Amino acid sequence: MGIVLKQSFINTLIVYLAFAIGGVNVLFLYTSFLDGEYYGLVTFLLSAANLVMPITAFGVQYTIIKFYSSYETKIERDKFLNLALVLPLFIAIPFGFLGNVFYEQISIFLSQKNAVIKDYTYIIYLVAVATAYFEVFYAWSKCNYDRFSEISSKRCTIDWR
Repeated sequence: MGIVLKQSFINTLIVYLAFAIGGVNVLFLYTSFLDGEYYGLVTFLLSAANLVMPITAFGVQYTIIKFYSSYETKIERDKFLNLALVLPLFIAIPFGFLGNVFYEQISIFLSQKNAVIKDYTYIIYLVAVATAYFEVFYAWSKCNYDRFSEISSKRCTIDWR
């Protein structure tokens, strides 16, 4: 079996396994352990956080993938990582400040149709920031994996200059 076919096969198995775990989680575990309104609450919080995450991440994950290869030394890459870690904070901190100042208005607006959401509105911000940093670290790890792997894909190794 060729290396590309082998990697594709393993990747496909991992994706199917992830879908199976997610399916079991959503179809059986959530419905067994959560009441209907809390199941809806979890779904709403995750969905709202996924809508806010791209704004919070500020596109840094795509910047890492595009410009990683232009830094040749470890010191340059470390500086680039530091910048990539700080940039989302320039969006997340003002969002957090504004969310704190206008928390009551935001929570009242979001809880018009479902009162359960009112007490958990702050979780949207926390999940969005955590997901944004997950994406940043995932992009960084993809680039480092590509750099150290035996057969590297074109991602993170293209010189875009």
